[in-house]
Amino acid sequence: MPHLNEAISREIQAATRGLPLYQGGPGVDYTHAPVAYAVNVTVVWKIPQPQALLVQRASGYGTIGSWSGVSGFVDTPRDPLGRSGRRFDPIAYTIRTELEEECGLGASDLDRLTLQLGARFEVESHNGGKLHVLPVLAVYQGARQLEVHPNPAELSGHQWVHLSGIAAVPGLNTGYRTHTLPRILEVLRATK
Repeated sequence: MPHLNEAISREIQAATRGLPLYQGGPGVDYTHAPVAYAVNVTVVWKIPQPQALLVQRASGYGTIGSWSGVSGFVDTPRDPLGRSGRRFDPIAYTIRTELEEECGLGASDLDRLTLQLGARFEVESHNGGKLHVLPVLAVYQGARQLEVHPNPAELSGHQWVHLSGIAAVPGLNTGYRTHTLPRILEVLRATK
């Protein structure tokens, strides 16, 4: 996956320097951090008409039971394998990891995704600090619809929804509807 935004990656690396590791690592523990970063990934498949993958959280810090994109904390600021001489993108790493762990996507499907970062926004985090949310559009370049295998520890459901009707989905997360979706649609319009 390409490097999405080097400036934001450097910002994440600087903001997480000195934070303790979460359960031994490699991710940092944002529990008491004044600033945290997360992605919210909207996977879109354009054949025959644009459809978006929505998932329903089963656990974690997201709004459990509501529909949203695939999300996760950008908590691995450095290469967990310790490879030097290689540019590491914590944003792309998080996207790949979340799509593997939450949706069961394999390497061949992940390699068919074209990623674009939308304009980030800020909300209050679970600890009262700032949470920078990075909306990501992931366009799937496959001939068939992605086969999703939700991890029941992370997700309680998934659905493919036509983009034209996504805002009307019952139980759509309010933050996704008001912040992420407009930014994703803006990126999508710019790519046509």
